[in-house]
Amino acid sequence: RTEAGVAFGDKYREASPGGWFAFDMAVDPAAANDLMCTYWGGDRGGRRFSISADGTEVAEQVLDFDAPGEFFTVRYPLSPDLTNGRDTIRLRFDSVERGRVGRVFDCRTLRR
Repeated sequence: RTEAGVAFGDKYREASPGGWFAFDMAVDPAAANDLMCTYWGGDRGGRRFSISADGTEVAEQVLDFDAPGEFFTVRYPLSPDLTNGRDTIRLRFDSVERGRVGRVFDCRTLRR
């Protein structure tokens, strides 16, 4: 229920309703960290998903024509409880209420 593709010259990942995908990301164990994701601003129509880190929900995101014709980024703060003393965390993107996940064009962790 997940797929990868290329659009607008960039690679993306998405999942169909009921689907999910996950990956491990490096974090700074001694600093406050944020997750930053890039989405296509023209996506709409039932794109609703949650983002969790090691089983703890970080955010719920709805994509609904947020920035037509361009990419946009969202920065999500990660609780220090999730990153203190750790080098990596497992991020998971899950569909919510039969919504699609993504398209997620880029994700990275940053020191706050």
